[in-house]
Amino acid sequence: ALLLFLPGVSTGKRLVYVVGIATTLAFFAPSGYWDSMQSIITNPKADYNWDAGQGRRKLAERGIGYMLDYPVFGIGIDNFGMAEGLYSDYAKEMQALDIGVKWSAPHNSWVEAGAETGITGLAVWGALIIGSVGGLLKLRRRMPRSWATEGTPDQKFMYQATLYVPVAFLGFAVCVTFVSFAWSDQSYVLPAIAMGIQQACENELGLGANAARPASRQVRGRRALRPTAVS
Repeated sequence: ALLLFLPGVSTGKRLVYVVGIATTLAFFAPSGYWDSMQSIITNPKADYNWDAGQGRRKLAERGIGYMLDYPVFGIGIDNFGMAEGLYSDYAKEMQALDIGVKWSAPHNSWVEAGAETGITGLAVWGALIIGSVGGLLKLRRRMPRSWATEGTPDQKFMYQATLYVPVAFLGFAVCVTFVSFAWSDQSYVLPAIAMGIQQACENELGLGANAARPASRQVRGRRALRPTAVS
């Protein structure tokens, strides 16, 4: 996202950045890294996570099943592992074979939110992530463009924040697709930052509830009108 959307960076610098990353990977990637990358592209079904009982794909399928079975409130926060180890069809099959089952996390925050809090919870959690980005991008269009170069330090900061914070959200959204971070601090801190930026901008534009009120002393032509003292 930074490579594509960062303003004021020449194409040459962007290419240097890409070459630097590629060179670093070429020299310092761990043993077997490129073989794994190649197999994902050429033969993804051969990977453990495709069809293994406790691979990511099967975990996601069972997680979606939990959400559909309990669409209103889900199975309860942090109960995914318990459902996997005790109540899932896969656990029952393995129990019949006297094979233990790992109480695994879903490894996908979208699946985690849906399974543990239902469709309603997934919608609310998704709104925190996606809605915050939409609000910041909409706010950026409302900001005076002069803030970027001629504004006060606070105005410049807010203008840049409406770009970099959505990029942070995008990075978070990609990461949570592969890890169980639905109830982590980032899920709440990032939306709080977005809300703070929006409120600060509203105040700066004079639209917010806490916007600075007009001074009591007003000027009409050359005459100053002072407020009358009230006992």
